[in-house]
Amino acid sequence: MRDQRGFSLLEVLVAAAVLATALLGLGVLAMQGLDDAAFARDERAAGLLMRDLQGRVALSGGPAAWRSPAGQAAAELGDWRRVVARDLPRGDGTVCRDATPSDGRAGAPSCDGGGLLVGKVFWRRGSGGEAEARYRVLDS
Repeated sequence: MRDQRGFSLLEVLVAAAVLATALLGLGVLAMQGLDDAAFARDERAAGLLMRDLQGRVALSGGPAAWRSPAGQAAAELGDWRRVVARDLPRGDGTVCRDATPSDGRAGAPSCDGGGLLVGKVFWRRGSGGEAEARYRVLDS
């Protein structure tokens, strides 16, 4: 019996455990890559939405018309907000005067009514729901 060659059951089990650990690690890396790609997609969409808003402001009366939107500016704002809700996960957007534009969150954008006219966009990142926000000053 000592002349037989091959692997013992213990060696096979250790090799299977090592392989399973390596495959699990690759799976975790793949999931992290997908999450990072989704985050980059949402960041890009937010940037494009802010540029879209800037163009809408310029083409529909400028910042003065958007300080209290009515008529064309109000229609553009409503359309832009629908696009934000469609293109970003749980997306929301607003235009307001704000001295501290980097604060706020969806549902409570923290517009203080002073300072420059800004556009703000908010969304939730991933299934865990980390909040993300971007803003752009619309006054020239």
